[in-house]
Amino acid sequence: MKTLTISAFVAAFSATTTYAGDLPRRPIPSEQVGVPNPIFNWSGPYVGMNAGYAQGGDTLKDLGSPTVVSALGTNRVNLESEGFTGGAQVGYNYQLRPGDGFVVGIEGDAQHVGLQRMRNLQSTPEIPANNASGFGFTDRDNFVATSTTNGLYTIRGRVGFAFDRFLVYGTGGVAFGDIRTRGAYTSEELTYQDHVLVRSHPDTQQSFRLRSIQTGYAAGGGIEYALPQQEKTAQAVTIRVEYLYYDLGQRTIGVNNGFRPKATTHGDLVRAGVNFKFGER
Repeated sequence: MKTLTISAFVAAFSATTTYAGDLPRRPIPSEQVGVPNPIFNWSGPYVGMNAGYAQGGDTLKDLGSPTVVSALGTNRVNLESEGFTGGAQVGYNYQLRPGDGFVVGIEGDAQHVGLQRMRNLQSTPEIPANNASGFGFTDRDNFVATSTTNGLYTIRGRVGFAFDRFLVYGTGGVAFGDIRTRGAYTSEELTYQDHVLVRSHPDTQQSFRLRSIQTGYAAGGGIEYALPQQEKTAQAVTIRVEYLYYDLGQRTIGVNNGFRPKATTHGDLVRAGVNFKFGER
């Protein structure tokens, strides 16, 4: 009886094993097989936006006649400011070899910088001694200058090296800026009586004003990273951090009375950006 029971159990186990072997096998998901991610290709057009920090400066020199320079104690005035910058960019990259390799491209951008700089210089004359009638006379000189950069536009080449999804690059090209510069020099004749100011009379007034699109250059560099994308598409989203220095050159601001100061404009941008790459395979 015991032998018969064991024989029946063995037969049942064998039948169950055979039936299980005939059942269809469940496929193993492809992600469990360990398919490698495709090599990223930076080639293709892209568009994006950016925002960050802007710092700008102007230098005014040759402020006027020797009298003006002597009164203010300088022939050069620096104006500086800082603030927010934001804008958009569009460009095209071409990668010589997908994966690790050189990337060349071209990019254009338009930035709002909104930098306004102002400087006020004023002489502090000593109180003059009285003359025989009890009066004393002297001059007070004042120079005020402002400069505003509203927009900055660049067209630059890009050269970099890609480590798959990381791109390290340098960039440089032409820059255009919407610049407004103005200033005024005034001299007042001060009248004192018994060392007390009793009258202020304008003596000399010179001013200048200029609004123009200035042309110069921009150069810098950055690091860019491509976020993982779907396997069967060449489109991708990239993020980057970039530094850019710009110099918009020198301009002479002429006026009728011989007051012809020279102005130069320059600045720095540190910005983060995001791009959508349309992609090419």
